[in-house]
Amino acid sequence: MHPATSRDSLFRGLAAVVAPGGTLLIAGHHPAHPRTGISHAAVAHARFTPEEVAAGPPSSKWEIVVVAEARPRTITDPYGREVTMRDTVLRARRLP
Repeated sequence: MHPATSRDSLFRGLAAVVAPGGTLLIAGHHPAHPRTGISHAAVAHARFTPEEVAAGPPSSKWEIVVVAEARPRTITDPYGREVTMRDTVLRARRLP
């Protein structure tokens, strides 16, 4: 996801619309991944860690232990090189 507004505002908004017992899934660029020449990867507010995302929803209402990690994936950059990227993934369940 590439938020046009502050990511904290976006995360709060997404969390607010999840029904009790529902799942919140957030995926985005991890700040540790390399620059690739792909324009969206250079946008600072589009990069975040699992810890930053997990700090957003109130912990008393969420089970964050489902997934909160950085996951590697391989892409081919605009120059034809294979690059290992890292994506932040958070999957949380809103408690009933």
